Amino acid sequence: MIKKFVPLVLVVALVSGASSVSAFAASPIDPEKKPKQIESGDKLKRDVSKMVAESKAGKSSLSQAQNLPKRNNLSKGQKIAIFVGIAAAVAIIVAVKHTKDHMFDGFGKGPLF
Repeated sequence: MIKKFVPLVLVVALVSGASSVSAFAASPIDPEKKPKQIESGDKLKRDVSKMVAESKAGKSSLSQAQNLPKRNNLSKGQKIAIFVGIAAAVAIIVAVKHTKDHMFDGFGKGPLF
């Protein structure tokens, strides 16, 4: 009985851990913060025409795309969680395979045979 219960508990723990949502993911809405004011149409038109004039003159203010090296931006906790998840998956696969291979061991050796 316990051989069937342990893998079930492991599967439930793995699924619930993988599908959980962090309570800190979304920040609460602050009612005191006011939305940004939209710039007036005249100022926006001046800024756009200035950018067009600069780009025609070859003085573009837009920066070129930077080639930054890719980094592994996972925190230590995330790395540990990934390792534990992989280890749990491997343990579940081994337990299921072992149970499947040895399910009928011991049958057929009773007093009637």
